[in-house]
This record gives sequence, structure tokens and C-alpha cells, in this order.
Amino acid sequence: MNDVKTAWEKEGLKYIIKNSPEYVKRKTKRGAVDVYNPYGVIDRERLKSICSAEDKIWYYGSRTEFEISPPLNGRVPEKMRGHIGTHRVDPSFVCELSGARLIGDRALSRTSDGKYILEEMGTEPMLKNRLLEAFDSLTPQEKLREITWPVIGGHEADTDYDVLINLVPRHGGSHNNYINFGHWLLEDLPRLRACQHYYDKTGRKPLILLKKDPPSWAIDTLRLLGFSSSDWIEWDKRSATVSRLVVPKLNYVHSHEKQYQPSDRKWVGEQMKSRIDLDKNEFCRRVFVSRQGQERRKIINFDEVSDTVRNFGFEIFRPEELTTEDQIRLFDQAEVVLGPTGSAFANVIFADSATIIPILPRGWPLDTRLLPWHIIASEQDLEYDYLIGDSLDDKNNNKNSDIYINTSELMTVLQDIL
Repeated sequence: MNDVKTAWEKEGLKYIIKNSPEYVKRKTKRGAVDVYNPYGVIDRERLKSICSAEDKIWYYGSRTEFEISPPLNGRVPEKMRGHIGTHRVDPSFVCELSGARLIGDRALSRTSDGKYILEEMGTEPMLKNRLLEAFDSLTPQEKLREITWPVIGGHEADTDYDVLINLVPRHGGSHNNYINFGHWLLEDLPRLRACQHYYDKTGRKPLILLKKDPPSWAIDTLRLLGFSSSDWIEWDKRSATVSRLVVPKLNYVHSHEKQYQPSDRKWVGEQMKSRIDLDKNEFCRRVFVSRQGQERRKIINFDEVSDTVRNFGFEIFRPEELTTEDQIRLFDQAEVVLGPTGSAFANVIFADSATIIPILPRGWPLDTRLLPWHIIASEQDLEYDYLIGDSLDDKNNNKNSDIYINTSELMTVLQDIL
């Protein structure tokens, strides 16, 4: 009520009427989260402490160092300034938790005493959103069972899985079948590096839990990492108990926060490239990544831009129309990758020596959000630049709006780089 009183005194009645529905919505969500999760959350440090006390944490890899340099244009947005310089990254880790519980369509992970495992979600806002989704899909009886499960001793019941790594995605929405290509490639697959290390230390081989009906490209990536269909199972339950839940470190990537981990992402690129013939198909060295087949961040003046980039020797590709292997070859052979920012840029982990130039909408909040591709490119020892486009409709001038590109500015950027 103090919030409402302050708003009344400072902003007046009109402000209260306009914003009260959203205020109530936020308060209601917060209250629902508290009801659904009365036991709390285990963050990374607590997870490591618990598993260390039980001798169930193992570290792998070595300490690495990499440099984030300013973009080639020299313009460093405010949010990125603290990231410029040399970074030292500690080895990754993998933990084991006994008697874990999974619930909901996204198989949210809980400990035997009911706490949700933040390492599986990345951030608390993500966890809260997915927790609300999970409970919205449950019947009243199922909700009560999950809330009281740790108290009534449900964790002592028969288990559904023995040893499991949970790779059911927390990312993605209805527009991409609830799995995001970029997050899968940059966040989820690097966690599988822990499988062999965990097996070497324990003699136990974890089963990989996938979302139900995963897209073919997700299966392709698993096979190219050396896994076969006997190594995974699809999530088709509303809840389940796991005897041993294997929890590798999650190095998440988004525009608010970013966790460095060049070695694990390089491992994904190296492993997948090692299992294909990189020279089977030859591609243009100058690649324009098109989003004209996507719902958002398309190029408004695409024909004009196409003519411009072709004059500089670029060929236009829609990565989603290529096989997984050809996407790898395309980026491995590329010298320059240009195009509207999107998940396809995650393929830069396959690039050997390239300059990466994402095009951002004018509405991208450079002062408050990171440039994820700048960081990923730096982890991969690639050069980075960026271009800001415009929107013809102020209402859509946000981070996902379609983009109008000033071709004179585009030509200047390309002349400086090529």
C-alpha cells in the first residue's frame, strides 16, 4: 500500500488508474510464486557448498583467459564498457543431487527438500516465469501434491529416472516450438561436456532428458557431439523423481547478463566440426544472414540492401533452410558474417577467422543491454562490429522491430572492413 500512496502523491489519480492493472498483476504473480514455492531456491554458491560437503562436485577444464576489444567502429555502448579488457574464467563444474524432482512442461528441477535449482534456470526472473507456467498447467490436486511433496515424504517414493542430465529447454516460446536455437547451441550443449567427466569420476553414464518432440536440428547437434538415440529420452511426464540429478554449470547468454565460458563453447564447435567433412560443400566467404523468413527483425528495404551487399561480394543465406552440417560449413568458411541480429549468429562458434557484424534495430537499448554477439565473438577470437538500423514505424521501434537500413551507412561500414 505504501507504493500506491507514494504514486498517488507524486503522480495523481490518472496515473493510478492507468497503471493499477499491471501493478495488481505483478503483485498477484509475486504472491503466486510465494505460494507455489514456499521452500526457496538454491543458488550456485549454495549448490556448490552442498555438493562439496557430500563430495559430489567435480571440476573440469582449465582456467582460461580471453580479451574483449572495442568494436571495429570504436563505439562502445555504456553497458559494454565494463566488459572491455582481459577476462580470466575458472574451470566449469558438475554436481550431483540425490532424490530430485521435476515438474511441468519444462521439467523444472527441485531438490529433495523442495528448493528449486537456480543453476538449471540461469536467473531468478526466468525461474519465476517458468514456475508460474508449470503450475498453471497443473490441476488443483497436482498443485497441492507438488507444494506438499517435500513435507509428506514424496521424495522417498520410487524413482522414475536413475541418473539424468536435464536438457529440457527453459528458453523459447510458441513461435519457435519452445526451444531457441541460439540458447541451445550456446548454453545447453556446452553443459554436455560434463558427461564424460562425470562418467570418468563416477562410472555412471547420465541419460539426457530432452523436450518432447525435439526439432530435427536439435537431434542433429547431439549426434554431431557423439551421442546416439540410446543416450537420451524425451520428457513426456507432468512430474517425476530422479535418483541422481547431474547438474553441470550453466553459462547463460542474454542481453541483461552474460557469463563467460569460452572453453565449453569452443568444445561444442570443435566436437561438431570434427565429425563432418568441412570441405564437402563450398560456400561464399562473405555471408549475409537473412531473417526474411522469420516473424521479427526482418529487413524492410530488403531488395535495396540485397543489391548493396551483393555488390560487395556477399551471398544471402537463410540458415534455417540449410542442413545442420551445411550451417557449420557456411560459418567455418566465412570471412565476414553480416545480418540482422538473431539466433543464427550462434553459429559463429564454428567460425575459424571471421568478422561478425550484427545489425541491430534502433530500439535496441544500448545503454542498458549487453551486446551478446560481441562477447561470443570475443570468446571465439573473432573480430566484431555492429550497425544500427531504423524503423519506419515509431510504435515498433523496439528491440524486435523490423529494420530499415541506410545503405549509404552500410556501404561505409563495408568499405572500412573489407
